[in-house]
Amino acid sequence: SFRSAKELRSRAEMLPSGPTWKFKVVPTTHPTKQPVHLHYRDSLDCVEALFNNPCFAGEMDFSPYHLFTTAE
Repeated sequence: SFRSAKELRSRAEMLPSGPTWKFKVVPTTHPTKQPVHLHYRDSLDCVEALFNNPCFAGEMDFSPYHLFTTAE
C-alpha cells in the first residue's frame, strides 16, 4: 500500500524496466503531414525478459497441449 502519488511512483520505478522501445520511420507511398513512426520492441529481448523473470519460474509450459473450451 502507499500513501501518496510520490510513494507510488518511487515503488513503480523500482520495478524491472524490461526491453527498451525502439522506433523506425516508415516510408509511405503517399504524402503525410508528419512522418509515420513504428514503435516496437525486439521480440527476442521480450522472450529473454520473460524467461529471466522470477515471477514466471515454474509457470511456463514447454510441451504442447490442447485446451478444451467445451465439455464435448
